[in-house]
Amino acid sequence: MNCFNVSDLTVQRVEEFVDPNCDPLAFFPELTAEMIAKHLHWIAPQFWNAERNTISITMQTWVLKTKHHTILIDTCNGNHKPRPYFPAADQLNTPYLERLKAAGCTPEDVDFVLCTHMHIDHVGWNTRLENGRWVPTFPNAKYLFSRKEYEQYLPENYVDGKPPIFTDVFEDSVLPVIAAGQAQMVDGRYEVNDSMAIEPAPGHTPGHYIVRAGSAGDVALFVGDAIHNPIQIAEPQLSTAFCTDGKLAAQTRIRILEDCVEHRRLLVPTHFDPPHIGHVRREGQEFRFVPGR
Repeated sequence: MNCFNVSDLTVQRVEEFVDPNCDPLAFFPELTAEMIAKHLHWIAPQFWNAERNTISITMQTWVLKTKHHTILIDTCNGNHKPRPYFPAADQLNTPYLERLKAAGCTPEDVDFVLCTHMHIDHVGWNTRLENGRWVPTFPNAKYLFSRKEYEQYLPENYVDGKPPIFTDVFEDSVLPVIAAGQAQMVDGRYEVNDSMAIEPAPGHTPGHYIVRAGSAGDVALFVGDAIHNPIQIAEPQLSTAFCTDGKLAAQTRIRILEDCVEHRRLLVPTHFDPPHIGHVRREGQEFRFVPGR
């Protein structure tokens, strides 16, 4: 679903690319063949390639427009960035900005950039290459970063002297924004405007956050990497190989799912296949994903 409304917000999806060849057993270390067999009847073929036993990861940005603001949630991988450890995103040259413009948004239009966390595929288009330098892609935007997410990349906070993953991403996609004076660090819950708030959702990374958008009975949760694939809805204990704290990530995921069921929130993950969004219902003791608006 490329365009939908939430309360008085208009939401549009801008795709960077799709990686169709992810190995779910490598992605979810605690996934078992029994779990796959149990859920294959409803996750395949839409969200699971049973023939090849692979899953797709869609790289996309959500563009939210209010009466007064244009907001981006997560900015994918970016062009011309050296990522030899992730071939699918290495030295990309995609028409992302053209697609953004086709969605009615130029870089100059953006008021806020919300990055749920600082992984490679969520901050890449924060910057672009200009005359050999990385500069902010969105010149008029305030970029809202979790302070806890930022602080993990400071050398004095390295665990056992080891930097976290994606320090190169931090250097080319976050630090130039800070240097330009366009970054704002947020702690805890933060009200972006009267219809949108950032809320801590740790586990995948220390400072991971989600975005709650809408009002009254029409609210969407933009959950970043709290959920990568619908099988995590049925098996919420499944965390990814990239989670810094898998148990905390599972607790956060369950809290989000319970909120979706109890209050009928629209679930908007970052990486789901079409229609990309949906609702959550409870079947007995398990959660199920219901695709669509």
